[in-house]
Amino acid sequence: MGAIWQTAIHTPWWVYLLLIYLIAVGIKSSKVRIIPFWKVFVLPTIFLFISIQTLMTIKIEYVSIASWIVGMLVGSLLGWWQVKRLDIKIDKKRSLIQIPGSWDTLLVMLIVFIAKYYVGYEQATNPVLVAQLKFKVSMLVLSGVCTGLFLGRLFCYLGHYKDGKEADLI
Repeated sequence: MGAIWQTAIHTPWWVYLLLIYLIAVGIKSSKVRIIPFWKVFVLPTIFLFISIQTLMTIKIEYVSIASWIVGMLVGSLLGWWQVKRLDIKIDKKRSLIQIPGSWDTLLVMLIVFIAKYYVGYEQATNPVLVAQLKFKVSMLVLSGVCTGLFLGRLFCYLGHYKDGKEADLI
């Protein structure tokens, strides 16, 4: 219990602020919402940036890059499938989209948060583990899958926007 307490004490304050923000966004995403279409690009862009940052912090090896790409592909397919089955409404005149509520966004954001926190913890306390190929590959696969989920959802939203049924969302 002492190690957990020490870890909590030495965690920077902004990490707790970020966690609260992610939980708030995730709870908001659990409800049906109408948003400007440009907002569907925000989370995929952020997660792609974070994922590329994770890739760049690890010594680049073919296995590392391949595992990240495979994770992105799997995640993209899952994200696309996740949105494809939803009833998405589009208002092209006002550039709005109605997205059904889901707890998936909260779940994925918390998984990424926990994974990044864990990697930071291991880098500080056990740098030998972080240097092992198995650890790198597992982190990159997880990062790729989570980012791919958001990208796959984005691609499906784009498809809905292009071909979807028109609705008046005001």
